[in-house]
Amino acid sequence: MLQTIIEGITPYIWEIIGVILTTITSYIGLKIKKIYEKKVNNETKQQIVRSVVEMVEQLSKKNNWNSEEKYERAKKTIINMVNQTGLKITEIELEVLIESVCNSIKKN
Repeated sequence: MLQTIIEGITPYIWEIIGVILTTITSYIGLKIKKIYEKKVNNETKQQIVRSVVEMVEQLSKKNNWNSEEKYERAKKTIINMVNQTGLKITEIELEVLIESVCNSIKKN
C-alpha cells in the first residue's frame, strides 16, 4: 500500500517541491519587504523631523518665538510633510522624534 502511494506521488514530486519552495520564498520576500519599508519610512520621518526642527530653530531667531511656539510650528509642519509622503505618524512618535532631534542639536 505504501509503495502504491509513493508510486502515485512520484510523478508529481517536483511540482510539490516547487510549490513548497515558491511558498517559502514568497513568505520570506514579504517579510523582507515589510522590514525594508519600515526602515525606509522611519528614516524618512527622521529626516523630515530633523529638517523641520532645524528650519524652525533658524526662523525662531528672526521671529523671537518662544519654546512653545517653536514646538507647535514644528509639529504642524512635520504633520503636513509626513502626510504628503503618504506616511502616518502618531502623536507619541512625533514627540519622541522632535525631542531626539532637539537633544542632538543641543549637544552639537
